[in-house]
Amino acid sequence: MSEHWVFILGGQVSNRWRKIPIRCPPHRPLTQGLNINGRMHYLAWVRFLFPVLVSFDMTSEEISMLQEPEDANWFHIYTDIIEYGGRVALLHHIDLEDEGVVNYGLWKMKRRIGGRERLWGCILLK
Repeated sequence: MSEHWVFILGGQVSNRWRKIPIRCPPHRPLTQGLNINGRMHYLAWVRFLFPVLVSFDMTSEEISMLQEPEDANWFHIYTDIIEYGGRVALLHHIDLEDEGVVNYGLWKMKRRIGGRERLWGCILLK
C-alpha cells in the first residue's frame, strides 16, 4: 500500500504535512510535476518499465492515472511533459543521429470526457 501526503500552506492552519486517502495503484514519480489549471501532472512507473501519466487535482486532492495514447510507443527518458494550448502534452523526442534529424511526437489531450481528460491527438514534428 502506498501513502500520499500533501503540504498545507497558509490559511487557518500552520504549514504542515497531512496524509490523504487515495485509491490508486502504488507508483513512483519519474519527472517533475507540471501544474496546469490546478492539476499537477507527472510521469510515473506503476510497474517497472510501465510509465503512466498521473494527474493530481489540488482542489479535490484526487489522483487519477490518465490513459496514455493508444498508439504511442514512448519511453520516459525521451518524453517531457509540457503545456500545449492549455492542456497537458507529452513531447516525445528521439534523436536519430544516423540521419542527423531529431523527430518529435507531440501527444496532446484533445478534450475531457466525463470530467476526465481521455482522448489524445498527435502532431509529428521534424
